[in-house]
Amino acid sequence: MSATIIDKTAEALKRITGITDRNLHDLTEDTAKMTRAMMGDAFKTASEGTLANSVGANHEGELKHTVTTDADNQDGVGYGAKQEWGWHDRAGVKHKGRHIILRASWGMRKRYARGEKWRD
Repeated sequence: MSATIIDKTAEALKRITGITDRNLHDLTEDTAKMTRAMMGDAFKTASEGTLANSVGANHEGELKHTVTTDADNQDGVGYGAKQEWGWHDRAGVKHKGRHIILRASWGMRKRYARGEKWRD
């Protein structure tokens, strides 16, 4: 008497990866939307919206999803990281970052954990 073992681990992992990738894609898109909305609220009186409009979701490949910004100031220097993490002005005064992208990421993660998504 012999027994045959059927191994479907690879198929199961492929399906799990596909589901995870779709969820990460949606989470990244929703995080970018929430970030833009939060920036619109935070900067509405002192902004032209360039930074908020430059926030986007990038999907480079399977399980490779990022929220990015590519806005430049008048001198051609990117300022998304400065708004996120803070900076020192020319007088040496430290300006705190607002952590908007980080807060939006955590906010959407919490919504997804409750089964909610971004509502346009």
